[in-house]
Amino acid sequence: MNTLANDLTAARALIANRKDWQQGALVDADGCMCLLGAIGVATDLFKREPLESGVCKAYDDLDKSPAVQALAMLVCKQEDRQYKPQNTSVYVHSFNDSNEHEQVIGLLDTAINNLQGIAND
Repeated sequence: MNTLANDLTAARALIANRKDWQQGALVDADGCMCLLGAIGVATDLFKREPLESGVCKAYDDLDKSPAVQALAMLVCKQEDRQYKPQNTSVYVHSFNDSNEHEQVIGLLDTAINNLQGIAND
């Protein structure tokens, strides 16, 4: 499995259980996280704790993350939207906060399966 698929798989594991996933914040005081938070923790962009400061930097770092970019492109494809690189984390944030846990996990599964298919070709 390639690094990107590994990162997405690690992020999925962090929020696979509904009780570990949330909407509205990267990471909360209980360690629950949204999809972007899970990617940030899985890729060591930040720790599994609330971001008291540095939230803007966290989003800037997430915008540059290949995992976030891959998910943003997939969201745009699924929603028939034009992908704009400057909005990378916004697409993923919006998807997380406007869908149920099952759809968020489904997005990750689709991305991981697509990457595994590429690796096997």
